[in-house]
Amino acid sequence: MKHELYVLVLVVLIVILCYIMMVSNARINGRTFHEDLLPSMYVAVFPEEDFNANEQYMNEVNEGALLAKDETLVVGGLAYNLTSEQITMLEKRINYVSEGWNNAIIYVYGLDSKDECKQHLIDWSNRDKRVILLPKIDRSWKKENVFVKMSNLRNVLHNYISLSLTNTDKHFYLTMDYDIGGPISKDGIYHARYLMNDQKVGVVYANGIVSDSFINTIPGLKGWCFPGLGYSYYDDLALIVDADYDDYEQESKLWKWFHMAYGRGQQPLNVKSAYGGAGLMRLNMLKYASFNNQTKVCEHHSFNKDIISKGYKILVDPSFLLLAGCQGHHLTRKVE
Repeated sequence: MKHELYVLVLVVLIVILCYIMMVSNARINGRTFHEDLLPSMYVAVFPEEDFNANEQYMNEVNEGALLAKDETLVVGGLAYNLTSEQITMLEKRINYVSEGWNNAIIYVYGLDSKDECKQHLIDWSNRDKRVILLPKIDRSWKKENVFVKMSNLRNVLHNYISLSLTNTDKHFYLTMDYDIGGPISKDGIYHARYLMNDQKVGVVYANGIVSDSFINTIPGLKGWCFPGLGYSYYDDLALIVDADYDDYEQESKLWKWFHMAYGRGQQPLNVKSAYGGAGLMRLNMLKYASFNNQTKVCEHHSFNKDIISKGYKILVDPSFLLLAGCQGHHLTRKVE
């Protein structure tokens, strides 16, 4: 009996060691373990078939898709430290999610990137005339903390879009992180559009997920996922469900446990703040809201607070899925 126990313990230790080695290798190469384990999910097209959907949800998706056929999708994001492969994948993802809309305009802020990203962006804009590259600006604030830096960058992007597009009728803005590791659900974007039939909804944020389940709630273990245990919502920095803006931290952490059983087809959550890697909003929200460039917390709090102050609702749609991958852990992806 002792012999069998020793063998079992040895096998378990070997499995754990192999797992640690695979996770470490993924992190060294700027990926998550899930990206290495299931690379077929981290492509241009979201694996809709891997996530259950009920009939009511699909009817709502189809209604959103019908509305989109007569509307313009404006896409905007920041592009820094991206390789040519990442930009090519980003291009494919945006092409995929925008193909059902009447028109698309794509804004990219990143020409002042100090790496190889700049030329890749120029090449992209030459391939696709819908792509508009923001000009370089003086960034005297670049040495501030990360939230101030992101606030300033996002304000530049949003102000540029607002000044460029004066007729905002039938225009919807897809804000997204251009460095997310995985694809965005096109069905999820259509579902977000359906939810915006409620004229009081100003923005619907994505359900950005990572595959590390409850392990993600343990400090120091973020990114060390155990496969097969489900997904969790990654963006607790931006999320405020029902707490005060100055007292949000504990409630944000609770979301991770709640999310494990909360996915596609579930009712949207009315929140005070969120992001999750992407969001669909009415374009005029960019005129109503801005990012506080003196903040010491997540920049999305101030932006969302402005939207709510104008009488609009903010939703997180569990069906608006995206696979966050490496970006979902706020890691820096390796650039060759």
